[in-house]
Amino acid sequence: MNVLNEQLARIKARYLASPLPGFLAWWRDELLSLLPDHWRLRLWPPREQLLITATGSRVKLWRSSGRGGHAEEVLDLDLEHDKEFASDQIKQLLASYEDSLPQVVFCLPKEQVLNRRLTMPAAAESSLGQALAFEMDKHTPFTHQEVYFDYHIVSREKDENLLAIDLYVTIRESMDQLTALLDGTGLGLGAVDINLAEADEAPRISGVNLLPLVRRQVHKSRRAVINWALAGLAVILLAVVMAESLYLQERTILRLEEELEASQQEVRIVRRLRGDLDEAMAAAGFLGERKQEAASLLSVLGEVSELLPQDTWVQRMQITGTELQLQGLSGGAQKLIELMNSASVLEGAYFKGATTTDQRLNKERYTVVANIVMKPENSQESKDAATSGP
Repeated sequence: MNVLNEQLARIKARYLASPLPGFLAWWRDELLSLLPDHWRLRLWPPREQLLITATGSRVKLWRSSGRGGHAEEVLDLDLEHDKEFASDQIKQLLASYEDSLPQVVFCLPKEQVLNRRLTMPAAAESSLGQALAFEMDKHTPFTHQEVYFDYHIVSREKDENLLAIDLYVTIRESMDQLTALLDGTGLGLGAVDINLAEADEAPRISGVNLLPLVRRQVHKSRRAVINWALAGLAVILLAVVMAESLYLQERTILRLEEELEASQQEVRIVRRLRGDLDEAMAAAGFLGERKQEAASLLSVLGEVSELLPQDTWVQRMQITGTELQLQGLSGGAQKLIELMNSASVLEGAYFKGATTTDQRLNKERYTVVANIVMKPENSQESKDAATSGP
């Protein structure tokens, strides 16, 4: 059992030597400062303390609300001559605490505590208590078996990887004799601190604890435990509600994704059908245009054939877009421009280049260019043909 207690004490010492307790304390204070006063008192009530000062066999008990509160004397007892009466008085005092038993702090006179400012490597912070115990005879006139000690980290010099430490040491035998006065009184010590006040003043403690970890009685507030248990239960219920909400949202998202996939499938089918329809309409329009072009070409050829005089021959006819070009021989080429412009499907006729005379045939060689004009009736017919195409 002692081995287990030593292991637990060593683990607790490493935890206290780490920066984690300071961070958690700062975080707790910051969160509590955001709450109203009555809520803060319920969740984290003031730490009740019972301070003890001793002069010989006579002890005084002082009631303090903790956190820097003023100490008020409640008992003055002689533990050596009337210990039974003192025990009854202490039991009545402890029974007056409604919430929970206070933390009992024995206040050592400051003259009995040695204080030294030390510098230690930062690498030793995780096992600082062991390092100080190992080097106790180096910094004090005593070995670690002869003393009880505690320490506070004053500062961390990151550039040099050093720790500035305040070491507090008291003789083990002297402290044991003083604390032995409380044996059989029902008082369980939670701390042995330094009394910074004068002998005739109310005690003021420094915040160190020279009592070994295995001998400390943990101070617990029943109300705080209940409140934190309820708060933990509320957090668990909130987590369950959030998890259920997330589960329902996930189910809703999956259902919507399935519906979206079905809709997208329908859209793809509609797009494919629309593409097929567009291709069919494009094919029908293409055939209609071909029919229109064929009809226009026939009408142009028919009207040009009727207009050309008997002494005019066409050797080459070319249609490019809406442009008609005729090349050939004529007995009177000059009248071709007027004839071409009089056609209902042509306009803007002109000679391309100069006309020349073929001496062998006694004819004029010409090249005439004209624009093909689509008449409204022809356009309507072409539209009808495109619409009624196969």
